[in-house]
Amino acid sequence: KETLEVEEFRGGEVVFVPWQCVESFANSTLYDRHFMLEPASGTVQFGPAVRQPDGTMRQYGRIPESGRLIRMRAYRYGGGARGNVPANTLQTLTTSVAYLARVNNLVRASGGRDQESMEELKMRAQRELQSQKRVVTAADFEQALRSFSRNVARVKCLSPQQENGAQVKPGSVELLVVPAVREALLAGELSRLHLPATFIQEAIAYLNRYRLLTTSIHVREPQYVGVKVCAEIAVDDFSLPEVVQSRVAQCLQHFLSPIPLLDEDSGLLTLFDDGRAGWEFGRGLFQAEISSLIQRVPGVRYVLSVHISTRPVDPERERLRLEEIDPPEPLEALEGPMLWLPENALVCSLPHEVSVVDLAEITHRARRDGHD
Repeated sequence: KETLEVEEFRGGEVVFVPWQCVESFANSTLYDRHFMLEPASGTVQFGPAVRQPDGTMRQYGRIPESGRLIRMRAYRYGGGARGNVPANTLQTLTTSVAYLARVNNLVRASGGRDQESMEELKMRAQRELQSQKRVVTAADFEQALRSFSRNVARVKCLSPQQENGAQVKPGSVELLVVPAVREALLAGELSRLHLPATFIQEAIAYLNRYRLLTTSIHVREPQYVGVKVCAEIAVDDFSLPEVVQSRVAQCLQHFLSPIPLLDEDSGLLTLFDDGRAGWEFGRGLFQAEISSLIQRVPGVRYVLSVHISTRPVDPERERLRLEEIDPPEPLEALEGPMLWLPENALVCSLPHEVSVVDLAEITHRARRDGHD
């Protein structure tokens, strides 16, 4: 954690004394070693001097003496969401270092998030006003957990009757949490859907402040079902096949996702009537939906075939898996027109296969087969 230290003289020697980070200087006195830190910009602020109604000046928080050294004992840094660069992209040394010929990032950078926007702040304030620091109903639990951390993308509170169709212990609340891991899902890293044990413990501790005494809380991951689409398409004249293939893959990845993946300024969002805020819990998947979606993608002339395969996805197992020793479960072809999902399940995208077929070649083969 960030800790600010200020140089002071004690006993004839120079020492660095830690100061306390506070949210405001409202309760700080002239002798309190307090400071404020703006995490987004890294700005450090010491207490101000405020003129009182009687004309006197009051100092809120101590001010370091002139000429003293100030240092941060530890700090974090990053570039926000744009710092989540893919692997093998950082290959330039900004400063020459002895005995280093080249550099490279072997793994993808992750975890960077932009500062909370004004719209996000308004939504968070609205949720906090609605909950009023008490959680009783399912909506209260969902709003409280979303307010707990920006790393929470979606929350679903299950009633006792919804847990596998059987009655569970009265007063027990199940919360299914989908983390905000958009960049990881875009890169195909399903393991990032795993909820760390520390997050679960902190979330339960936070909710315990506002729950009823007779309520027990459980936080876990939803049941994920991976979906892979194999499609053959024909593209419009003068359309670039590679571009159309990329559009189709992006739409499928966004459509079959527990959280939104497309950017707000992406023209492909107009293909989704509801904006696709993430797959609805327990909503089944019809094969006809996939065909209809692909047909609406700009540049697609015909959808020649669509095949859907599925497999269960365990984020923790995905994180620990070694492909050579523990390969993923085999894919199962979808039998029938619909994939049924239980109430606690969501879909997530597996790598899709979109191939472009030459329409003229298909027509030629069909005519040849007809003559034969």
